Amino acid sequence: MSFVNPSRDSLVIAVAPTQEIGESGLYIPQDKVKTPHFGRVVMSGRDCQCMYGDHVMFLLGSLNLIDNGRHAVIPERFCYKMFRGNPSKASHMLMHDGWVLIKIPYVTAEVSKNGMNIGKLNSTEGNARVTVRQGIVVKAPRSAYNEKDMIVSSYFDKSTWVDIKKGDQVFFSEYVINTIREGSYIFDSFFYDVDGNMYVTIPYKELICKNTSSGLVPLNGYMVCTKEENEIKKLLWAPNDRARRHGIDIYRSACSTPDGFVKGERLVINPAIPPIILEPDAIRTLDTEYYYFKKEYALLSIEEESVSFSKSKTIR
Repeated sequence: MSFVNPSRDSLVIAVAPTQEIGESGLYIPQDKVKTPHFGRVVMSGRDCQCMYGDHVMFLLGSLNLIDNGRHAVIPERFCYKMFRGNPSKASHMLMHDGWVLIKIPYVTAEVSKNGMNIGKLNSTEGNARVTVRQGIVVKAPRSAYNEKDMIVSSYFDKSTWVDIKKGDQVFFSEYVINTIREGSYIFDSFFYDVDGNMYVTIPYKELICKNTSSGLVPLNGYMVCTKEENEIKKLLWAPNDRARRHGIDIYRSACSTPDGFVKGERLVINPAIPPIILEPDAIRTLDTEYYYFKKEYALLSIEEESVSFSKSKTIR
């Protein structure tokens, strides 16, 4: 191969000569542009994760062939899978900034937590109730944000801090799986390994919380709470002193956070955007029924009220 110095974020890879080469260069038929392809790294830019000998998977349309088609230059961000060593093992994958690899137990549950056969559900709502919402971290990214990634850079949260590690149980919404089904994430975001285990590659910003030995820890601006068993009914006053009789749901924060939440405090959440159940009962893995919401949707915290009189005991 003639000497090539790739840009700081690109790779030179050895590829199988399956493309058609004409006088004007590489020709890829339109129906082959999104065909998966495989290559071995022979040279990498200084900002790349991949090194000599690593294996990458990419779509054929992202190639720029050189050296009469035996090698190609490709930006590393266009490699939807990157492997250090054995490319058949998910544990050998390298993760792009902003993406996390999670092992999931199923996509849609067939058996409930009580062992009952759920069967095939025809409705979208029914499927959502048994769609997987948790898994085990296999690979975490170096950074939670990547300005060069089209999907990751679209999130409002630009923080780079990664607060997960291999082996953590993490939770996400059912919309994550629906997005994968629609093909709106990277190519092959859901896949099986050679042993039949299931994995998803999703944006780190989609994680809601992680489960630790000391309890749940919220991620990415979310908060986790429980719902009081009995709804506290109050009068909501509208303009002109007209009372509207509606119930106010009271929640309790499930954890303390550095930004002001205290575990056990009673919260009122914006009723227009109520908290969402973390795990439906049929597929719950945690002992408690939890809900989650974005922290900015907490309207107020209710402190215990106390009333005292001059010659009596305090009444709570």
